Amino acid sequence: QDFGDQKIEVVGLNAAHMAAIHIGFHGKRIAQCSQLRIELRSPMTAQMDGEPFYLPASVAVNIGHAGQVLVLKNENK
Repeated sequence: QDFGDQKIEVVGLNAAHMAAIHIGFHGKRIAQCSQLRIELRSPMTAQMDGEPFYLPASVAVNIGHAGQVLVLKNENK
């Protein structure tokens, strides 16, 4: 992976996958892109950056690269 390529990695997860992430599970890779548009026709819950939220019916979600920050990792874990 090149963190400077400004690509968004799209992965699919279900509830069981969410629990398995803590032990190293990575999810099912769907796509890599610069911009993403998701159109939903029914209400659903979603999660972004660990924060759950509710999406009402008939909503379009546009996602794009807005910047980059460094992520710190604890090497002692």
